[in-house]
Amino acid sequence: LCAPTQSILAPDQPLTAAPYARRLAMLREAGIGLWDIVATGRRRASNDAQLVAETLQPVAELTRSLQRLQLIACNGGKAAALLARPFDLPMAQMLLPSSSPANTCPYAKKLGHWLQLRAYL
Repeated sequence: LCAPTQSILAPDQPLTAAPYARRLAMLREAGIGLWDIVATGRRRASNDAQLVAETLQPVAELTRSLQRLQLIACNGGKAAALLARPFDLPMAQMLLPSSSPANTCPYAKKLGHWLQLRAYL
């Protein structure tokens, strides 16, 4: 799960304190889906900028199948760039700063961006 350590769900529900299966359940209970836009790809190094030969998930099909989908939030610039490919997506989109430790943006700044997701819950 790639999200800030403070839960976007409620301040008293820190995601990182829960086991992975519980974190996924917490997101599901809040009506949040977690999905990787990349189906397959290779990396020359560990960061997303080095991702090559990627194939994407069927984004348009997925969004059409989710009647209540309000927002697609991208965890970092690479995901946003891939989503910017020619998809006909009628819902709002949001670029969030990468939650990766490689993103040296201060945690408080990252958290401020991620907390904008609460408006969609």
